Amino acid sequence: MNQPAKRCRFSTITSSSTLNEFLPSMRTTNMERATLKIEIPFTDHAHCIGRQGNQIQSIMSATDTHIHFPDGNREPNGTKSNQVSITGTVSSIEEARKRIREILPMSLKFLIPPTELINIINDDYPLFKNVRTRFGVIVLPRPYAKTGDVYCIVRGLINQPGLAEATEYLIQAFYGFEAPLIKVTCQTEVSEQYHVYLQTRQQSKDMCIAAIEQYTHTTIQFPTMINSNLSQDNTNNYGRRTSVIISGSPTQVCQARKLFDLCLPVILNFEIPIDKEPTRAQTAHIKDKLNVTTTVRTRKDKIGKLVTVQSQEYNCDQLFRARAIILGLSESNNNHILPINANGLFDLNQTSTFLSDLSFPTASSSLFLTSPSAATTTTNHITDSILIPIEPCYIPSTQHIDTVLVPMQVI
Repeated sequence: MNQPAKRCRFSTITSSSTLNEFLPSMRTTNMERATLKIEIPFTDHAHCIGRQGNQIQSIMSATDTHIHFPDGNREPNGTKSNQVSITGTVSSIEEARKRIREILPMSLKFLIPPTELINIINDDYPLFKNVRTRFGVIVLPRPYAKTGDVYCIVRGLINQPGLAEATEYLIQAFYGFEAPLIKVTCQTEVSEQYHVYLQTRQQSKDMCIAAIEQYTHTTIQFPTMINSNLSQDNTNNYGRRTSVIISGSPTQVCQARKLFDLCLPVILNFEIPIDKEPTRAQTAHIKDKLNVTTTVRTRKDKIGKLVTVQSQEYNCDQLFRARAIILGLSESNNNHILPINANGLFDLNQTSTFLSDLSFPTASSSLFLTSPSAATTTTNHITDSILIPIEPCYIPSTQHIDTVLVPMQVI
């Protein structure tokens, strides 16, 4: 006697039909969302999260995004990661990225002359209390037991004008007429795998470290390869292999740190239908026009494709343009994304490009990949220079904001 096929008690004809109707809509919803991965120094993660997570929760609520910090950073001896993931719609993740950058802390450090140490007993030194009240920054003396030196740490937000001004005020109080000769240092953390990436960005479309050093008159030092023959004292005071040191005057260091953050790599991940997968010629076209690197992978469930687009953070708006091109969206979908150069910190010397000029090449126009002459006529290359507006954190009343042209060549 034939037995009827058993059916799962959770599966009904109604639920199955509803599920079949729900899956396509769920896939469409997922493809409307994206994940942006940015580099935030792991030493600043606790500050960004805030007490009991209040600060990052407020950003997530205001932007309707989900922001994930690496779980491994909670372990004292675990491997540290700088990568922070922001998931949401394109407009919301860009807004969340900007808000996170605005709340990042920054510390400037300089050596206190030994002749002044006799006056400094604790954190309640009158000069420090006056600077805290006047400029709204944190000022702390920090002794180093190995050398016996005492350093002054001035801490504030990265966009806080009083940070550079307070540091210059303290240096003037400690050194007097020798103040212009004193340099301060700023330490930030960059994932070790990106050190070579940052030091080799020398193309005309990239923002390069050498150009920042030349413009800001600062020195940006990456940790050298530490071998067993070098002692801790011979590693330029680098406490970690991920540490990058920026040195110069307070105003110059604040400028360089802002521009350095715009050099950091940024990754955009999103899903596309299988029929939207770009060809190699199309990805090469996007790379040439927008200066982004595109990688396409197949999902494990084979529902669609995963696309990864990578560039530097100053070029973040072009990541979203690349996504719009791949998905075939109109230009109006990206009107809410403002380029970072609107902040006045960095501007590529190029003409504005619209999505109509960035559409995929057709078969008739595919000659630009094989013919050098055709490539010169269809590609709007960026000139070998960048424009960096002068916008220091502290601007003296006699200083004028201007724009200089910095050649993208290694000195």
